[in-house]
Amino acid sequence: MTELRVREVRGSRKAHVCDWCLRRIEPGEPYRYSFIVDGGDSYPWHECRDCTPYVQELCAEDPQHAQDLGYTTSEYMEWMEERHPGILPHKKPKRGPASCPNCGRPATYGGEGDEGGAE
Repeated sequence: MTELRVREVRGSRKAHVCDWCLRRIEPGEPYRYSFIVDGGDSYPWHECRDCTPYVQELCAEDPQHAQDLGYTTSEYMEWMEERHPGILPHKKPKRGPASCPNCGRPATYGGEGDEGGAE
C-alpha cells in the first residue's frame, strides 16, 4: 500500500519537474512536495501549483484508487486529455485555449504563447 509521509508546500530553491504534467518548476516558484513510501520503494513527488486543482478533481472521482494505488503520470495525462483537452503545457498549441472547453477553468499553464513543457 502506498503511504504518504510528507506533503507540504515549498518554494523551489532549484528547478524541478512536475511529476504530473512534466512542466519545469522554476526556482522560487511554490510547489507541493510529497515523499511517498510504497512497499520497499520511496521517492519524492513534485506537483506544480497549476496541477493542484486538476489532481484534486481526479482524486475526488475515485478516492479509493487515489488512496490505495495512487495515480501515475500517464493516468493523469490521459485523464487530462479526456476531461481538459489542450490544457497540459506540452500539449498546448502556441496560442492555446484561454480556458478548458469542457469545464471553462482558465488555462493557467504558462503564459499566452508559452509552449510550456519540461526542459
